[in-house]
Amino acid sequence: VVFDRPGPYEIVTNIALQKGEDYVVDHCWRYKRGRELLESKPVDSPDAMYEIMRRIQPTSGDARTLWTSIQGLNARSFLVFYRKEPGQRYEFAF
Repeated sequence: VVFDRPGPYEIVTNIALQKGEDYVVDHCWRYKRGRELLESKPVDSPDAMYEIMRRIQPTSGDARTLWTSIQGLNARSFLVFYRKEPGQRYEFAF
């Protein structure tokens, strides 16, 4: 599912998009907060995107973010950060 975006990004969370973006905004706080953060200021680097991702990670309850990936389609690369290895980043090219 592709939605029009005001910026050069896509947001994906664990909530399925089959029911439409309005459903996801109403039922997924991470998607809603991520979209607000991305629309509030431009993201100009993978590190800036990672900071947004850190701000929408669950920090309590049963859910935990085990890894975060950031894809740079124009750069043809992606970064992976694992929860158990804070500060460590893995970069891959495709």
